[in-house]
Parts: sequence; structure tokens; C-alpha cells
Amino acid sequence: MTSAQQLIYDTVGCPPIEGSKGKLLKPEPGICSITGEPQEITADTRRALGENFTDHSLWRAHTGRVGPAALWCCSGKGALSPRMWSWVCAPGVDLPDSVEKAPWHVPGLCQTNRSNTRPIIDLLLHPPAGEWVMCIATSGQKHVLPYATTNHGGGTSTIRMEDTNITIKHTQFKMVFEATLALRRMGVTAENIKNGAPGNAIKTHDQLKHWRNTSLLRTQEVMDPKTGTISKVPFLSAASVRHGIREALAWHLIEHAGIEDGSLTKQAVDLLFSGGAVTSTGAKTNLDMARRVEQYLPMLSLLGYAAQSDIVSGTLRASDLMLVCAENNWRCPIQDQHRAAKYRSEEFGTRKDTGTTPAQRMIQMTKGDLGTAQMIFDQQILIPGARLWGVVGVSQAATKAQIQVMHAGLALWAPGGEARLGAKTAQGFGVALIEGIDQVEAQRSLDEWTKNVVENAGEIRQLITDLAS
Repeated sequence: MTSAQQLIYDTVGCPPIEGSKGKLLKPEPGICSITGEPQEITADTRRALGENFTDHSLWRAHTGRVGPAALWCCSGKGALSPRMWSWVCAPGVDLPDSVEKAPWHVPGLCQTNRSNTRPIIDLLLHPPAGEWVMCIATSGQKHVLPYATTNHGGGTSTIRMEDTNITIKHTQFKMVFEATLALRRMGVTAENIKNGAPGNAIKTHDQLKHWRNTSLLRTQEVMDPKTGTISKVPFLSAASVRHGIREALAWHLIEHAGIEDGSLTKQAVDLLFSGGAVTSTGAKTNLDMARRVEQYLPMLSLLGYAAQSDIVSGTLRASDLMLVCAENNWRCPIQDQHRAAKYRSEEFGTRKDTGTTPAQRMIQMTKGDLGTAQMIFDQQILIPGARLWGVVGVSQAATKAQIQVMHAGLALWAPGGEARLGAKTAQGFGVALIEGIDQVEAQRSLDEWTKNVVENAGEIRQLITDLAS
């Protein structure tokens, strides 16, 4: 494994070492005292680092020589001094650019400070598969890079923070970070979190419960077949896509078949919106009913349904929508250099208590204090611009009528190519532009399906009643 000092030095492009220290480097092969690696060019350790550089815990080898990489990590003045910055280095990984005043702006490297700790947090939450280094400076007065350690992948890693090596498990860090973030958003001070006492910010049991209830993105474990690295990557399930198409077709049917509010049984509603359920026992399939479904309601045979004693598999085939990111490049036809962490973020807000709004005048006054319904909510999101890839189609058993309904369903689910995906759509989340739908064919199929529903409205209503009986 490459030493941390050499890894960072190579990433910034092996810059020359200015001043008197650089002049001490000679073409004299040796083992670097700090990195423990062989070097063709070295300098005398005592002369290069000074008599005051006496921390012998730093030495990996007692050779009396120091190489360019280690010497560079201990050199520089002002903003050029490595000890002034926190470092995140992961060659080949798309990292955020260094802060504006940092001297190095190169791929695979981020120089940052206390004004922007997000690159540090993101890497700790989602460590890359290859070699990476992290060291954190808080004062700018102490060397950090000479003590840094190279990590590989996730699991357990070592981070240099000021004058301390911290060993972490990334799963534990994620748990602690999310809990800390929720507490800070509730007003708990950093000092109280450090002491393990939330103080006055949490006053009720409900408040204690709510800060833990973050809405998480659904993820699936993805293993890179080349490296064996396992990552948790957000995705949208195929069931969610199927439900979106089914619900769109159901509402369209209710509107155009003249189905009035309150006229359907619970079983009928379940049939249209979730596929129904078996309500009786029997060993024979009702072929006559199946033919009526295919004639008047092919949307059911497309998506699958259960009615009376029959369970009918649908012909629609939908895949999970996978996030287009580096972790999925091996299985996705659309390639992306960014890791999944690049596309994850959080949104939070406050659900208002009506007792603090103009609506309070409608509340009946009673003795005693009214409990508050206000609470903080927190949810993970995919940022705008994230792309998902998946497939929607039919099996070879699909009929012409089912294919037509599928196109109509796509037109209803994504009118003009715009759909609503996932949760919290009522709050404005989940707006997605869907590519790959033949809008002309979809609209033509929708027109034909609408005509069929209107012309056969009576038969359709009766069929729904019979299926749900």
C-alpha cells in the first residue's frame, strides 16, 4: 500500500520543494525515515527537518534520510504549508474541488478547512473502494500529513485529526453522525451532545422519538464484480413503477367509465388500485371471467390481479430503477463517474402546530395546556439532476390489447414525459423527466383506450362488480 505522504504528493503532481530544504535533496538512494519507502532522491533527515523535529513516533525507518514526498509534507509557508489544511485524497474518485484559497485544485484531491467539512463527512459516510487518505487540521499549528495513514476501502479506517489518530468503523460513524445531525437540528448544543445530555432542547417523549425518525432512502447492496466491494446504493423498486402505472389507469377508468363516488366496494377498489385479493376457494379457473377481463379490462391482465379464487399473473415486465452512478457502471448501459454519495442529500423542515397559526381561533378552549403537534421532520433525498435507469415492457404472452393499455398507462403515468416518483410527491418531491417513451404511440394508445372505456362503460362496471363479489 502506498504511503499517505507519497499518495498525496503524487496526486498534486510532485511539486518542487522550494527554499533551503529543497536544496538538500541529492541523488542519493535510501529509505525514507517517514514513509519507509525506497527513494532515489533523499536528504539528510536532521538537516532537512531541523533539530527540533524530535517526535520519533513518526519514524517508520531509522535511516537518517528523508524522501521528497515526506519533506514536502513538512515544508511550505503560509497557505502553501500543508499543516494549514485538512486533506481528503482519493485518486480516481470524483471529489469536490478544494476551497477557493487552497493552493491545490487537482482531481482526486480536496483541500478544505472548518468552513466546509462536507467533503470529509461524505467520504467517511461512503468510503471509496481504493486507496484514500484523510487528515484533519483544526489549529493550523501542527503537522498532520506526516502522521497520516493510507486506508483502503471501508470497514475500519484511520483518520489523523490534529495530533491524534482516530480509528473508526464507518457503519458506526454513520449512525453517530445521523443522530448528532438530528439533535443539532432540534437545537441541542454541541457541548451537550459531547456530554451526552440533550439539555432543554428535548422536553417531551415525542420530541425524543421524532428526532430519531428520519425518512431514509431505500437502498440495495451492490457488489462490484471486479473488486468485490459492496456498496449500498439508492434505487426505486419495480413495484413502485408498476403501482404508478396501475394507479394512473385506475383513476382514468373511474373517470371515463362513469363510476360514481361511493359506488364501489372495498374489494373493487382493491382490485383496481392494488390488484385485489382471493375471496373464495376453488380448483378451476373461471375462463369466461378471464375472457371478459381481456375484452373489457385488459389493464388487469396486463398488471396482474386476484379475484374470487383466481390469481392471474400480469404480462407487464418492469425492472428496478437503478441510480446511474459509478457503483452501477458494471450493470447499467448509462455510465457515470460520480459515486452514489454525490447524489444523496437531506431535506428537513417543521410541521406547524395549528395552535400557532391563524387557525387557532377555531380551536375550542379547554382547561390545561394543549399539547403541541409541531415537530421537525427529516428525510433523505436524491438531488435534482440524479438519473435512474430501468426497463418497462411486456412478456411474449402479452396480447395486442395489453400492449395498447401499457402504452396508455405510460401516457397517464408520465404525461408529456413527466412523472412523480417515490414518496412525498404531495410536498413537491419526486418530479422526474422520463426518457424513452414514444409519446406519439402513447397518446394514440391512450385515445383508443379511452374510447374503449367510454363505449363499454356498462360492461366494465358490471365486470368489476362480478370480480369483486
